[in-house]
Amino acid sequence: MFDRTVTAGVVHWTPHPTHDAAHAWVLSWLKTLGIVFLPPGTRISHSTKGNLGEAVAACIGHHLNYDDTHWHTFAINLGACTDSISRPDVDIVWL
Repeated sequence: MFDRTVTAGVVHWTPHPTHDAAHAWVLSWLKTLGIVFLPPGTRISHSTKGNLGEAVAACIGHHLNYDDTHWHTFAINLGACTDSISRPDVDIVWL
């Protein structure tokens, strides 16, 4: 669902074949985690946006780069990515 490019050590993921397909893929993954989605029209706080961004990064990184074969994903706010409170720890670590 994403193409990977690396420039000067920075990894950039681009939706492929379309943004809609990538969105559907990430949404499906979040649903498998049992994430409680916010009702339509809910105002999303800055912290919640950060938590959702962390969740998407964890999804992409986990499935396309750091799989369970050799890596363990620890994403601090992933289980509560729609909460407005964010834990002030390291966001994502792959070991």
